[in-house]
Amino acid sequence: MCVSNVVAQHISGIVYDEFKKPLEGVMVYADNTTYGTTTDQNGKFTLELPKGLNNKIAFRYLGYHTHLEPINFELPYRVELIVKASDLQEVVVTKSKFTRAELLNAFRKEFLGTTPQGKKCVILNEDVLQLYFDTDTNTLVAQAETSIIILNNYLGYKIHFDLEKFETKFKKTTLNPDFIHSNTYYGSSLFEVLQEDPVYDKNRKKTFLKSANMLFLNLIHDQLGNSNFQFYRNGFILDPKMHFRTIAVETGYIIWLLDSKENIIPNSKDLKVNQRFEIAYKGTSDSFLIFKTNSIFVDHLGNYKPIDALIWGGALGKNRIGNLLPSDYKL
Repeated sequence: MCVSNVVAQHISGIVYDEFKKPLEGVMVYADNTTYGTTTDQNGKFTLELPKGLNNKIAFRYLGYHTHLEPINFELPYRVELIVKASDLQEVVVTKSKFTRAELLNAFRKEFLGTTPQGKKCVILNEDVLQLYFDTDTNTLVAQAETSIIILNNYLGYKIHFDLEKFETKFKKTTLNPDFIHSNTYYGSSLFEVLQEDPVYDKNRKKTFLKSANMLFLNLIHDQLGNSNFQFYRNGFILDPKMHFRTIAVETGYIIWLLDSKENIIPNSKDLKVNQRFEIAYKGTSDSFLIFKTNSIFVDHLGNYKPIDALIWGGALGKNRIGNLLPSDYKL
């Protein structure tokens, strides 16, 4: 599962259960990348990674909780996996007024997306999904005991997605997307490259150029004015330098929000930032971005965190798994 051109470093270690018994076949991968391997019969693994990668390492095994660890090139990993209680059936509510087919159709739209990329995606193991609609909160909930396997026929990837949370809240008891209040999903993922194909290369580049990653790379390198992206407010183009300050750190950049006097907005739990920016791509203002915090971290490839620090709307807000590229993707 490892796709690599230039490898600089490697990690290694052993994975075992609560009885210190080595576990064979554990998937070990850098989250949201194409870099992964499995443990051998002795629970040991070695994984080569490119220099500068900052993603967490995921340890996934059927029947156990997925474990995440920061990258550590200095010491070998010793990871104990915890058995997962099979309690999905207990939370399934029976009062849902929707059929499984209706729930599944709504899930596909909000998980894969309705973009051209999302429409080309197929979930290969939909039977692993537990779906229910909570009429008390008008929320569609999805869970899965094992990885969701997605075939992206537009970008040329097979994605193993370990779903940790999926909730789509509606304004009333309906599955009509016009009444969606919010959509939240997250988890860890491993990408497999299907094959080398010029069509896939073209589609990946096209997708990346219109992505949030590219927007932040333009902002970091002060290229918004000369790029396809621009920030707007009340119909006027904004000068990024009057609203953002970018500070380089060892593993990437921190983007800070500025106040009206171009001072960094102070960090406070009681402070509600909620600064909104309209975003135009090639002159068409069709997206918006709301900062819920005063700063975000962005790495050298344009990946940002924390994920929940931003709210996306419009065209960029429609991006789902179908538009997801591995974080080690480069043009």
